[in-house]
Amino acid sequence: MAVADVAFKALTAGLGVATLYLAGTFSVNVYRGLSWHSEQSKWFIKLFIGFNVADEVLRAKMMITRS
Repeated sequence: MAVADVAFKALTAGLGVATLYLAGTFSVNVYRGLSWHSEQSKWFIKLFIGFNVADEVLRAKMMITRS
């Protein structure tokens, strides 16, 4: 009986450590993913605004040459 108790305690302790490790790494990965997504959104907005500004400049030049 004592061997089974020790084995059970070792198993539950190992599962507890594994749970804490996985919870910690999951939290870190969620943080990294949100940070990455935030940076991608900023880049996309800058790119989108840049294309719109370039498009407006091109339209203005076309209007000048047509006049």
